Amino acid sequence: VDFKNGASLTGNLIAESKDHLDIDATGKLLRISRSDIASFTPPVSPMPPMGDLLNPGELRDMIAWLASLNQSDGKPEPAVTFVSLDPTMLTVADKPAAAAPGSTAPDPAIMKLGQQQFLLCGACHGQQGEGTAAGPPLAGSEWVMGPEENLIRIQLRGLQGPITVKGQEYIFPAGMGALAYQTDDQISAVLTYVRNSFGNAAPPVAAAAVAALRGEVGKPMLTAAELIPPVAAVPKPAAGAAPAMVSTKYQALVLESTLPKWVAAAVLLGLLAFMAQAFRK
Repeated sequence: VDFKNGASLTGNLIAESKDHLDIDATGKLLRISRSDIASFTPPVSPMPPMGDLLNPGELRDMIAWLASLNQSDGKPEPAVTFVSLDPTMLTVADKPAAAAPGSTAPDPAIMKLGQQQFLLCGACHGQQGEGTAAGPPLAGSEWVMGPEENLIRIQLRGLQGPITVKGQEYIFPAGMGALAYQTDDQISAVLTYVRNSFGNAAPPVAAAAVAALRGEVGKPMLTAAELIPPVAAVPKPAAGAAPAMVSTKYQALVLESTLPKWVAAAVLLGLLAFMAQAFRK
């Protein structure tokens, strides 16, 4: 939700009327007056298409099981209270400057569209890219800052199986479903946003690059082995920090093969064993 005073707020839409919106924002139930709203994005579902993950029989079984659930204990539902929100209490972020002609910095308008699309991604990867039980972290990920082709293909085909991010292996049973229903502009925007948020810094992804890989749609889900191996992310030293000291203590040592020493040791041990056996006899 973008407010008329320049502030913004992200949350899940609970209900709406002609006068207000009720949203859940980070666990707080808030009522927002429409008179305070400049604009708001349509709600999106964090559930990806499941047609590539479950066959018709599995879908049928899951729906039958869900329909059989009955968690009502006969008690009335507790009353839910929404607190009216005063937009003046929110922090107004500085308006991003427009990208200079020829600059490789992401366009603010594309970043805003990407942030809106990321609401869907954040359900599994965390709204700050920190990762959850359903998706690996995006913050500082070598895959995010690596070849853009990997990210585009994952969006168009999905990803299954184990993947190692920042030295830790992640295995998610359902994997990531394909999100090919998004437009080229939407995919380029969300990937640009991810590659330039949460401490990440990488070149924007052009819509033309997405369009060039549209032929991937409909193919089986990818595995990490089918992607271009990224270069592991190397932490950058903090600003003002002294450069890491590299020890030169062992630079004067000459490397030599230890094979002759091992051969001599093996012969000596064999000789001692033979002499011991002869002595016992």
